[in-house]
Amino acid sequence: MDQLFLALALVFNDLKGMSWFHLQLAQRPAEDAEAISGYNGQRTGMLIQSIRMIAGIIHELLELLRKFEDTLKDSEVRRVLGTVDVVARKQWRELVALANGKEGKSSELAKALMRVRHVTFHYYNPAALAVGYEDHFLSGRADPASAAAYFSDGETMERTRFYYADAAAHRMLEGMGGLSGGRDPAKAVAETARIVNEAIKPILIEFIRQRRKAARGKGTGT
Repeated sequence: MDQLFLALALVFNDLKGMSWFHLQLAQRPAEDAEAISGYNGQRTGMLIQSIRMIAGIIHELLELLRKFEDTLKDSEVRRVLGTVDVVARKQWRELVALANGKEGKSSELAKALMRVRHVTFHYYNPAALAVGYEDHFLSGRADPASAAAYFSDGETMERTRFYYADAAAHRMLEGMGGLSGGRDPAKAVAETARIVNEAIKPILIEFIRQRRKAARGKGTGT
């Protein structure tokens, strides 16, 4: 039980941190939207990377909930769920159900998690990346970024990046637009982090509150 809730707290922090990182990158202006430069390439690549990291964290959360399926039926968890508000309880139960393959497709949370599952399924899938690569470089696009498979062979890790791999991942994400209701898949995944954390937070806070209450009771001999 303690291991599960400790891990859930770390998931919350990781999603918050990666969402903040993504936001900071998104708010940094490009040098020139059309310019081919190391700065623009690094910025765009890390934006896509942050989205993939967020998707990966959510995937690990679902795996965590699946692994602890029996623990989540414990009486202590039921007490926590019985105390939080109706919305929080519904979101949590839906999250657990989705983790165990019992997915409804109507709610905002369900739709968001289904999108993320699709992203993580293709996380390092060579075939899916190859499709993205072909779409970016071999489909006759006229934009300068599609003119060549760019990379930077710098003297340090910081100055080195394989931009063509970022481009392939970017097109791979764009190809998932149909799963996000026509929205930008990158924005959709970032929004999913917020939705998931809104489902986790009240459960964590109530768990801590009840544990503290129990500890105080033991301390006073009640």
